[in-house]
Amino acid sequence: MFLDEAKRLLLRHGYHGLTFDRIAKATGFSRGTIYLHFKSKEDIVLALVCRGMERRYDMIRRAAKFHGGTRERMQAVGESVDLFVRLYPDDVRLFHLGNAEAILQRASNDSLRAFRECLRRTVAIATGIVEEAIAKGDLSLNDDVTPEMITFNLWAITELGHSGAASWTPPAELGITNPLDVVNNGCEMLCDGYGWKPLSRDWDYAETRRRVRSEIFPKESQKLEAMRESAVQCMPAGGS
Repeated sequence: MFLDEAKRLLLRHGYHGLTFDRIAKATGFSRGTIYLHFKSKEDIVLALVCRGMERRYDMIRRAAKFHGGTRERMQAVGESVDLFVRLYPDDVRLFHLGNAEAILQRASNDSLRAFRECLRRTVAIATGIVEEAIAKGDLSLNDDVTPEMITFNLWAITELGHSGAASWTPPAELGITNPLDVVNNGCEMLCDGYGWKPLSRDWDYAETRRRVRSEIFPKESQKLEAMRESAVQCMPAGGS
């Protein structure tokens, strides 16, 4: 209950609008009761971030079990993140807030450990797929390239693309109308550059993405389609 109210306050009023007094007033509990659960509002922010990261981790974990080759499974992981960003944009906003230096410097050690463990588990899934690709001969790396570097490069493309909408330079200002599609293309080119087989010229990865959505995420895909239809119906006459 405290976290739900804190999320509402953060999204409506921002970080400075989140106070224990406001949470207490909205929930009917005292400040002291809230302090029994959270040492600071920075701990509340990280708790919200971890809650969203658990939801994303569950989707990534399911995606990694996709029945296909190693590169298809990594494609499935990317598709799960794409779905997460589209379905839970409020969580994505909180992720960016939680990574702020002011938050991380003031949060308790327990909150920081929980936050980093969420990150570690998520990254471990992707690195595990890269290691499997190497073991199966789908990917051959030079001695100066590690599986963790592949994971980091894919993460960097994805994270930057997903955070673009919240940055000081929105993608539209750079001529990018669909940043999530651009993220996917960037990851494909990176995998091709490393020679991760089958290469995109030899495989229909668009079909792989369709399979991932229908076989692994049918409910999420239906929810996303319903959100799109609702958005269209809410548009003013003329589509402006």
